[in-house]
Amino acid sequence: DSSFTDIRGLANDTTIFSFRTRDYSEYGLLDLDVSYQEYDGQVIIQLLNSQEDVLRQKIIKQGQHIIFEYILPGNYLLKAIKDSNNNNQWDPGEYATKTQPEAVFYFIKNVEVRSNWEMQESWQIF
Repeated sequence: DSSFTDIRGLANDTTIFSFRTRDYSEYGLLDLDVSYQEYDGQVIIQLLNSQEDVLRQKIIKQGQHIIFEYILPGNYLLKAIKDSNNNNQWDPGEYATKTQPEAVFYFIKNVEVRSNWEMQESWQIF
């Protein structure tokens, strides 16, 4: 109370904020082992919801171990984008320059994340 006073001598009133965070046990964890061959560029791995909105994204080079933490329970999709030009986003093709769009791959099944569980998956992309 009265921490700030303006030029007229008026002070601020007490302000109380309260919020609650979820307990760690209410979240799940996805442990993903990604591998691919015959490609030296980077790959964008995206965690998507059922409407294919991007929730999380990681960029890897030559296969890596990825961990997505603090995921709410539910079903998710995984998508990989072969980022040929290393600009960290998917690029469509261009007819004038005869450039093909960057390749996109989906994980073969939905990933079900549960509360207080660690889900482990392996993915051989291409």
